[in-house]
Amino acid sequence: MNAASPATVSRVAVVYISGETISWQHILDSWLSGQDPAETQYLHPMFVKLVPGLLQIIRNQCKPAISVNDSARVQSMLSMLRALLNEARTAVGELSKAHVTRLFCYAALWGIGGCVGRTERVTVDRM
Repeated sequence: MNAASPATVSRVAVVYISGETISWQHILDSWLSGQDPAETQYLHPMFVKLVPGLLQIIRNQCKPAISVNDSARVQSMLSMLRALLNEARTAVGELSKAHVTRLFCYAALWGIGGCVGRTERVTVDRM
């Protein structure tokens, strides 16, 4: 991006937004606004309770196999969670709190914790 000329950037419609400009919480708020309100009432408290701690553990106690910022980790989790929720709704209809919780945990562990090395997965799993 530093080497690209303004003409090149405008031709390909590249827009760069730094991690400091938009936080993972903004991404989450936007994502939740498009979800089923019944499921959102379960999901929002889980995000507030678990995601900040999981991100902190990964930043402070783990050495990721690949460098990824918090916003990208949460976006990965949200993409996975959306797919899991859609598939589950298709299979069973309305989802229970327990079902949504299991899907949330799976998406959090793989979407956020999936980039850590094999030996550090134990640390993430303890969370």
